[in-house]
Amino acid sequence: MRVNRWRLLEVAVPALGVPGRVAADVAGPVTGLPGFGLDGAQYTGHCQEVAPEALARHHRLYYERNFPDARVRRQWLLPEDDFRGDGPRRFYTVTVHQWWLLDIERWLVDKYDQRIHVPLEAIADHGIEEHRAP
Repeated sequence: MRVNRWRLLEVAVPALGVPGRVAADVAGPVTGLPGFGLDGAQYTGHCQEVAPEALARHHRLYYERNFPDARVRRQWLLPEDDFRGDGPRRFYTVTVHQWWLLDIERWLVDKYDQRIHVPLEAIADHGIEEHRAP
């Protein structure tokens, strides 16, 4: 059985100064559960530096999603060269292997931080097709 895996576009971060492309297993939260100040989701996966041939696409996507207003985007836009070679920044993608959501109903009753495992196939068709892993 093939497991559906999908990618999250992560933030642009400073380069780690490590020769070669960086890859690592990761875990993290997706913050911003409105009105609660809690992590709404958590995930585990594999993080990989974006390949040079995919850089232009990720650069465009990152800035379009974070700065939808074109005027604001132009103010924040860093050149692609900052994200390649000896540049000071990189883009990374995370291929998600497991996903959990906070059980907000339980938390509202007794503040017990319980997570509910969500099969990836249950969320695979909700706006993430563009990032589906090969």
